Amino acid sequence: MAVYMIALNRILDKEAWDEYHASMPALIKKYGIKPHSGGAFVKRLEGEYECDYLGMLEFPDQETVGAFLASPEYKELVPLMQRAAQRTLFSFEELPIGQS
Repeated sequence: MAVYMIALNRILDKEAWDEYHASMPALIKKYGIKPHSGGAFVKRLEGEYECDYLGMLEFPDQETVGAFLASPEYKELVPLMQRAAQRTLFSFEELPIGQS
């Protein structure tokens, strides 16, 4: 079952962000992840979270999410990402509408 990861990012260092962002396509490809969308935040409709960039990725399953986050390649990028942005990451499984 597909699992989606949402990343809400508040960019702190544009240069570091650009470097981090440029590093991701090869890693995404390696793990068979499907990028669904990513872009500049347009408008907050509800809530208090400050966000400059939102990204959404589709993983084949939760095991792939775990493998991706535990991979040496991703772990190597974590310090750069932490310098680049404040981030909230979450994942959810795809469910048919009306099912919880």
